[in-house]
Amino acid sequence: MKAGRIFFHNISNLKKIIHEYKILKPTFEYLKKSQDFFFSKHLLATNLTISVCFSAAGDAIEQIVEILSNEIDNWDRKRTAKLSATGLTVGILCHYWYSFLDLKYPHNTRGIVFKKILLNQVIFSPMCILLFFLTLGIVEQSKYTKITNDIQTKGKSIFLAELFIWPPASLINFYFVPFKFRVLYDSVTSLGFDIYNSYIVHKEFKKSQIKI
Repeated sequence: MKAGRIFFHNISNLKKIIHEYKILKPTFEYLKKSQDFFFSKHLLATNLTISVCFSAAGDAIEQIVEILSNEIDNWDRKRTAKLSATGLTVGILCHYWYSFLDLKYPHNTRGIVFKKILLNQVIFSPMCILLFFLTLGIVEQSKYTKITNDIQTKGKSIFLAELFIWPPASLINFYFVPFKFRVLYDSVTSLGFDIYNSYIVHKEFKKSQIKI
């Protein structure tokens, strides 16, 4: 009797699962279509949007911290917009860099993954930092000497910090994450760096304000 009750109870649960799946099927189909639309047909636009949004979020979070610690009075929207511009240019570089790596090294063997990690750290990371400060210098209309000085001083701090985070993060990215989601993973992982970059970029500015 007990075995019979368990059997019919399981059958009843199975029917409920099937019924719920039929109800959820349109939702799954919508999500699949959305994924195909954003991460297949319009991958470049999606990656740029993600990169810009996370760059803006990083600066917004840093400004909230500065407001709470009484370092600044109000949210500086222009500052966030300028940091967002770096998300656009770096996002373009990320998109095409990952495309290049997958075309050049299409397999995910252990040796290939470690080669990608090495290239990422030795070539891609310095390129990102260089592009970040060049973009920021252009939107802020900074002089050439300031841009080069920022790259040599602040860029060095960012690069050294990345050495501890990006190799293990890249291992996950190249080994487990499908190509179309790599910029998304990269952006989520680098949110902490977006906050740190905002802090590093504006640290000197806050000191000069105190001197004045």
